[in-house]
Amino acid sequence: MFNRISSLTKPVVWLSWQLIAFAASVLSFGYVDLYKKRDTHGSAGRIWGFFYPFLLSTDKWVVTIPKGIPVPWAHRFKNALTPKTVAMPFAWLAGGAALYFFLTSPVSDGMHAALGQWFIAAEIVAGLAVFRKFWQSLPKPEWQESLLPLPRFIAGRQLFSVPEFVKAWLLIALSGLGIYLVNMLAVQMNSLNGAFMNSITEKNAAAFTQILWSFATVLGIYTILGPVYSYVKNLLTLEWTMFTTRFMMRLYMTKARHYYPISLSRNPDNPNERIQQDVPAMCSAAMSFMFSIVDSVVTFCLFGHVLWKAEEGLTYNIPLFGQVYQIQHLLLWILIGYALMGSNGVVRVGARLIGLQAKQKQLGADYRVGMVMFEKYAEPIAAYRGEQREYDRLWWRFMLSLKNNYAIVRWQRNLGFFTSGYNQVASLLPYGALAPFYFAGQVAFGTISQAVGAFGEILSSASIFVSQFSALTGLMASVNRVGELRDELERLDNVEKDGSTRINIQEDSRQLLDIDNLTLFTPDREKIIIKDFSLHMVPGRNVAIVGESGSGKTSLLRSIVGLPLWNRGEGNIRVPGIGERLMLTQLAYLPMDATLRDQIQYPSAQNVSDEKLIAVLKQVNLPEDFVERVGGLDSLYNWDKLSGGERQRLVVARALINKVRLVIADEATSGLDAKNEENLYQQMIAHGMTLLSVTHKPGLMKFHHDVVQLLGDGKGGWRMRAVEAPGQ
Repeated sequence: MFNRISSLTKPVVWLSWQLIAFAASVLSFGYVDLYKKRDTHGSAGRIWGFFYPFLLSTDKWVVTIPKGIPVPWAHRFKNALTPKTVAMPFAWLAGGAALYFFLTSPVSDGMHAALGQWFIAAEIVAGLAVFRKFWQSLPKPEWQESLLPLPRFIAGRQLFSVPEFVKAWLLIALSGLGIYLVNMLAVQMNSLNGAFMNSITEKNAAAFTQILWSFATVLGIYTILGPVYSYVKNLLTLEWTMFTTRFMMRLYMTKARHYYPISLSRNPDNPNERIQQDVPAMCSAAMSFMFSIVDSVVTFCLFGHVLWKAEEGLTYNIPLFGQVYQIQHLLLWILIGYALMGSNGVVRVGARLIGLQAKQKQLGADYRVGMVMFEKYAEPIAAYRGEQREYDRLWWRFMLSLKNNYAIVRWQRNLGFFTSGYNQVASLLPYGALAPFYFAGQVAFGTISQAVGAFGEILSSASIFVSQFSALTGLMASVNRVGELRDELERLDNVEKDGSTRINIQEDSRQLLDIDNLTLFTPDREKIIIKDFSLHMVPGRNVAIVGESGSGKTSLLRSIVGLPLWNRGEGNIRVPGIGERLMLTQLAYLPMDATLRDQIQYPSAQNVSDEKLIAVLKQVNLPEDFVERVGGLDSLYNWDKLSGGERQRLVVARALINKVRLVIADEATSGLDAKNEENLYQQMIAHGMTLLSVTHKPGLMKFHHDVVQLLGDGKGGWRMRAVEAPGQ
């Protein structure tokens, strides 16, 4: 059923997009084309590329009953309703009632009147005093929500599960209803404003009072409807933000591992900031703009009818070329033409801001990354006494950003000249068009007021590009940055499917490591790393890979573990699955938001006893107080405080606890002394692991049985030999 509904929604989505594209093209005289890149760099099309999957998402939406109902500020009154605070208002009411009954049996008329006035004043003062005392007795405000728990038999129970597009379309429908109702209330208030002005000019007190009550009713409804409508809009924005963030993270971080080649090439720059900052900014600004477009269309239709009715029966005589032309509803046509002219003008005046905003995001991101790197490498910078050079480099980046900001400010000034003049002239147009009819007695003053209000609403809706162009430039910058990242991720998908020869890498639990006739190239295929290489590893027979720096030792390991880009070439590699092998790199990776237990068990999620975890830490020679120093097994810790040797020992403990069959080590003990290095190798071998390791240290050769030497001759040369007397 849901698939049938999804297929039915596609034409609706397509038609809506066609209408939006047509409106944008008309309002900008064809300058904003949602189907072509041109000056928008395809930003509008990219928005659609993110919004369309959201409207048709088939991921599951699980609806459950909450465990409690949030009650604002309930905790303030929880401890404040003491007998004293409750008794004081009742005591005051009792005293006031007694005084009132006394006054109802007057001693004399004069005394009654005096006491009556005193009673009213005392009642007000006492009431304020009691309320002030009661308010001061409450705890200091901590503006938060407290949960009112629901019964256990229903709290947290799942109600139903449907595709996510149901939620998306439900929120869109509620938002559309909200737009219509809010605009209908605005039309009603505009009509009441005209009647209000007529009642004043006609000095009709009865009509004036009746209109005031009508105003109060409409305002009361709007007071409730406005926040609810904004709440639904914000929910829709948050849902789209969540979907788009998940969509980008899946492209970036899932099994295809596209994050790896992007981190090597740094193209596009700062992908983490694009996902973390630009995606929410894009969704918020784009949703706001889409709501503005829909709201503008509804406003134009509703208030256009109001203005049409206000001008009904009014004929404008326009002398032109010796003849007099009679035109009806001239003000509406002037408004449409003026709005088109303004939209076209502001787009052309402010177009330069689009590129400047995009450049500003990139420069700002580069500056922030530079500051983060300075903090991360504070120790080596201090040792080099490189703070002055780092200061100069960061200041240069800041000045680039500041210079671009100055350019943005200048173009915003130019845009401000245009929009300010546009708005000032617009405020005079309705009065100039309708004043002659008022002076001639053809229209009432309230009609003019009503027409002016309608004119302002219609002009605001038709001038959406004028009012929101500055925000649009920031939106386009965010959209283009996210779109560039998505384009690169999709390009990487196509690169892997380009049909060129690839190394055949298979996970086979029956093999420890079997390499057959491997020829490996660099990712750009310009350099050969190793040619016609074969290796068959058996349990217990360790292999060392040696060679000069740059000969391709690490590249060979990257190919063996199947890292993206390192499969250019031919041959076959059969290697155990993820749970049976582990690669230990020179840069020991420790997840940031993780406990010591999580660090040791990474990347698996197995449950290991505390005793076994502590025993493994002792086996890798971590200090006895290490667990206590990091706050225990289940406490978060700033793992950057660990030394390089401690990080490497912790990673080896990870290999021991995961009980892998094959350890692929790329100088994984380079930060340790010889004694600790030997201990780690002894522990891994004692746990039944077979080692394939890159090393430059002769002292570690005794833990290996065979040595593969890469010649680095540019022809893929290599040789293999057995280690003399291994283990000694």
